[in-house]
Parts: sequence; structure tokens; C-alpha cells
Amino acid sequence: MASHPMGGLQRGSQGQRAFDFIKGQLVTGFYPPGMTLPIDPLAAEIGVSRQTVLEAMRSLAKAGLVSIVPQVGCQVAVHTHELIGDFFLLFARVEGMLAGLAAARHEPEDLHRLKSIEAEIAALLAPQFNQRQRGERHRLLNHEFHGHIHNLARAPEIAQLAKSFWDRSDFHLATTPHAQIYADRLEIADHEHGDIILCMEARDEERAEKLMRDHVLGFRTAVLEGLRVSAEYNEEISRPVRGAASATV
Repeated sequence: MASHPMGGLQRGSQGQRAFDFIKGQLVTGFYPPGMTLPIDPLAAEIGVSRQTVLEAMRSLAKAGLVSIVPQVGCQVAVHTHELIGDFFLLFARVEGMLAGLAAARHEPEDLHRLKSIEAEIAALLAPQFNQRQRGERHRLLNHEFHGHIHNLARAPEIAQLAKSFWDRSDFHLATTPHAQIYADRLEIADHEHGDIILCMEARDEERAEKLMRDHVLGFRTAVLEGLRVSAEYNEEISRPVRGAASATV
């Protein structure tokens, strides 16, 4: 997906370049939630001023990817499980609406590109790709697939709203502990995409909307399950081992 200006940053500007670089690190899980982001090293790496990086951070905060904490600095955003779940509920609703509109409004030839993208996604199941390659390529092709459906819906304001959720969705998927959700759900998503295309060919608006909504909610379930398992694991390893105190006396 092409980057789009955030928070008044001009496309092609140093601020936009800093925003895109840091956002790319965040949505691929390079920085874990809660980490304080190193402003000066980032400025040096990107080749911009400290002030430019701080401007980008303010835009990233508006996108829900960064938290600016007074007297502490800029940290990778930490969201509660409830907020993450609510975000995906909204995201699913909007994506479903666009799929339904696309089923009603597309021209028959419009589906050729959608099928081509889906074929590229299916090809990632081939054994020559490792999990990391599958996950990253699936992420990019998934953007193309959904973006094309947005175009077919011919509802630019709703599509712009949906696209504004993409980075936040990728951020949650990438920062779910002990999971590679794009890679893990590749085969399931491939089948779901195929079913959505069939509904669009049949101009079944209601079914296309439901399938797309369920498709996004499947990612919601995977994220929340990953967070639950991680929380249980962290609780388990933090418990003192019975007899450990007496054994050291």
C-alpha cells in the first residue's frame, strides 16, 4: 500500500519520509509495544533533524501507533485487549460495507485484477517461501486485494476511512507476541478471498458483506488469542517456583 500523508505532512517532504520510515518499522513489529523510541538515532538513520522526527511522531500518535508521554518520550503504543478487539469490530464493519457495495457496483471486467491478486496470494503457499517471506508478501498483497475492492465500491469517503485503519491493523497483527498471523492465516485467508470473489461475481451484496466482515473478524480472533496466550505465559513464568526459597537457605 502506498503511504499517504498524515497530520498535515506534505508528500515527498522530510517529515513524510520520517513518518513512512518509522511507520514501516512499527507495522512490521520491529519495535515492541511499550518501547521508548530513540529519537536521535532515528534522526541520524533517516537523515533528518530531531524536530522532523518529533513531527512524524505526533502524526504516528494520531494514527494510534505511538504514545507521547511527558517527561518520558515517545513510546510504541500499548493498547488494552478490549480496545484492540473494539478496533477490529469497527474495521470489520467498514470493510464489509465496502465489499457489499463492490458486489453491487463493479463492472464484470473489474474482477480480473482481483482474481490476479488472489492468485498471487495463493502462490505464496508454495514450499519455496519461508514463514517470514509468506507473511510480509501476504501483508502487501492483502493491501492490494482490499484496496481494489475499495475502488470497485466506488465510495471514496468510506474507502478512505477503511484505508486509515490499515496501518493500525498491521501494527496489531505484527506486535501480537509469539505469532506470525499473516503467515499463519495465509491458507484460510486465501479461501476466504476466493469466496468473496464468487459472491461479487454473483452480485450477492449481503453475502459479500458478511464474508468480508467474518474475514476481518478472523484476524481479530487470532490477535486476541495470541494476546491471551502471551498473558498466560507471562503470568506462568513470573510465578515463584515452589521450594526455590527453601532450597537456597
